[in-house]
Amino acid sequence: MLTLTRKPGESIKIGDHNTNFLNIITTMLLFTNL
Repeated sequence: MLTLTRKPGESIKIGDHNTNFLNIITTMLLFTNL
């Protein structure tokens, strides 16, 4: 289960901390590409 937030700074609710970290990086990359 992956949950991404559109607003930077919002907490991403995920059980696994490692997955949470990866999602933060992915979100940052998505905002950088905009």
